[in-house]
Amino acid sequence: MEETYNLSHLKELEAESIHIIREVAAAFENPVMLYSIGKDSSVMVRLAEKAFAPGRPPFPLMHIDSKWKFKEMLSFRDEEKSRAKERIFSFRNEFHQWDPKNQRPELWDIYNTRIRKGESIRVFPLSNWTELDIWQYIRLENIPIVPLYFAKERPVVN
Repeated sequence: MEETYNLSHLKELEAESIHIIREVAAAFENPVMLYSIGKDSSVMVRLAEKAFAPGRPPFPLMHIDSKWKFKEMLSFRDEEKSRAKERIFSFRNEFHQWDPKNQRPELWDIYNTRIRKGESIRVFPLSNWTELDIWQYIRLENIPIVPLYFAKERPVVN
């Protein structure tokens, strides 16, 4: 009798992201995980921990302090329309510029990790996650987040 596995929506997203993180560690010489201390970064750290448990992730975390306050950070998020064309593995040229017309196709879960000298890649393991998925995963995994998320009233649409 053949056994089937049914993963919840969040567990499917988790498995996909862990696969992407492991692919990065296997394919690149000096990967670094950017860490903003925000909720998405907290989820990324948990996924990296799970990807390499019981060991440690084989790459450092890098925090860039932008000096922005919470309200200003939200208003400066990169939500432009062209970002919808961003791939999970997003190539940058030798000038570290992103060209949406020159991105490689991603078929299923096969990623083209070959880069030429001077090129770089930004990887987005949470590309398929929604805002709700992030919050539900934080709750499911009991991930600590910065209390500032709950310190101010936010606009709400009923």
